[in-house]
Amino acid sequence: MHGAPSSVPLGDGDHPHKGNGRVGMKDEDGDMTGTAGRWFWNTPWFERQVARRGDVADIGQNILIDHTTSGDLFFSSSSVSRHIQNHGKKPIRCEINKGQFEETPAGRWYVWSVPEMDNYVMFADIASGKGSSNSAVGVMSISDGTIVAEFVDPFISPHDLAEEVSLAGRTVFSGSDTAFVGWEVNGPGEAFYEDMRRQDYLNVYYQRSVGQKTDRATRSYGWRSDRRSKRILLSALSRAMVRNEITVHSEAGLKEMLEYVYFEDGSIGPGTMRDERTGARESHGDRVIAYAGCVFLRGEASHFDIVVPKFVRGTMGDLMKHSEVWESMDG
Repeated sequence: MHGAPSSVPLGDGDHPHKGNGRVGMKDEDGDMTGTAGRWFWNTPWFERQVARRGDVADIGQNILIDHTTSGDLFFSSSSVSRHIQNHGKKPIRCEINKGQFEETPAGRWYVWSVPEMDNYVMFADIASGKGSSNSAVGVMSISDGTIVAEFVDPFISPHDLAEEVSLAGRTVFSGSDTAFVGWEVNGPGEAFYEDMRRQDYLNVYYQRSVGQKTDRATRSYGWRSDRRSKRILLSALSRAMVRNEITVHSEAGLKEMLEYVYFEDGSIGPGTMRDERTGARESHGDRVIAYAGCVFLRGEASHFDIVVPKFVRGTMGDLMKHSEVWESMDG
C-alpha cells in the first residue's frame, strides 16, 4: 500500500445498527431534514433522533452530515420561511403615553396583540445607544408563547431603556403581576440592574441558588453570554420554532434568524446588515437574542417570586433599610 489513507464519511444509513430497516424517502416539506425535496435514508433510529432533537438544523449538520444543503445557517431556513408565511404580519407602531399604547408612525414599540389578563416576560438585548446597533426588547405571553410586541431603538441609552422597560412592565404588560424582566448582562447591560432598581422594579431575573431553602437573590442579575450559554439559548429558540411552541409575527426578526451562521471557530452569530427600519448602521441579530431570552424566561418564570420583604414606612425595618440588606445577602 502506498500513500496516505483517505477518510470516507458514512451517514447513519450506512451504520450496521443505526441503518437497520433503512428506506429511501423524500422530505417533501423539509420537516424531517430542514430541506424541502431532499432524499434521505429513513430508519427507526433516525425517526427517534428527529423526535428527540426537534431541531432540523442540528439533524442536517450532525446526522445527515450535509453541510452544503443544511449550510452554515444555525436556524432551519425552511422552518423560518414557513413561520414567516404562516404568522408574519405588519405591526402597529406605538409609544406609551399615560400607561397606554398610542399609535404613532415612528413609534419604537412594534405591537401585534396584547391580550388582557395575561402575564408576560420581557427580555432586553442592550446596546450603547450610539446608533451602531439596536437595543431590542421582546415581549412574550407566558400563556401561549406569542411574541406580542417588541421595542427597537438604536439611540436609546441603557438608563432610558430601563425607564421604558419598567414603565411597560408596570402598565401595558402587567397582568396579575408586573412583567418578568431579563436582559443580557455583557457590555452595556452590566449596570442595567442598578438602572432597574432605581425605577423600583423588582420582578427581574437573577441566577437562582438552586437547592437551598430559598432561591434568594445572589448578586448575579441578568443573563451572561458566553459561547456555551449562547448556543444553549439559541438552540432552545430553534427547538421552540420547529415544534411550533411559540409564535413570532415580526418579519424583520424572523429574517434576522436567517442571518445566524456557524463560524469556523464553532461560535454562532449573525451576518452584518443595515436595519432600514430603525436607522441602526448595523444589525447584529438583536431581536433574535430578545426572542431567545423570552423563551428562556418563560421557562424560568414559575421559579421566581418577589420575596424581598416590604416594611411599612416609618417602622424600624424601613428606617434601617432591612429590605436592602436582605436582598444583598447571598443565598
